Amino acid sequence: MQYTKGARTLVSTVGQQDADWRVPYINWLRDGTLPEDRKEAQSFRIKASRCLSKEEAETLLQDVHGGECGNHAGGRSLSNKILRQRYFWPTMRADAINHAKRCESCQKAAPAIH
Repeated sequence: MQYTKGARTLVSTVGQQDADWRVPYINWLRDGTLPEDRKEAQSFRIKASRCLSKEEAETLLQDVHGGECGNHAGGRSLSNKILRQRYFWPTMRADAINHAKRCESCQKAAPAIH
């Protein structure tokens, strides 16, 4: 699917990913269907601009955590940095914490428990 609106272009492969959490947001961008609740509709508009798939989220976590300017921050700090850049996915905080725990460099530099 490819959808262009103004200066934004959305390209996605939703076809086989029926359980993808982005489907309602993509439908809103494609068809213009919004929830009836005013606050929920506003939330939809904000979140739809930078929502990510699992693969994109993992790549972003790697880049922010240990990329060129990465400082190997902890999970909460990592998720807050990503949120400040207006990226979003439902399990962002838990994924960031798990990513920081799995980082080999962070584990080597962590204080040893005797």
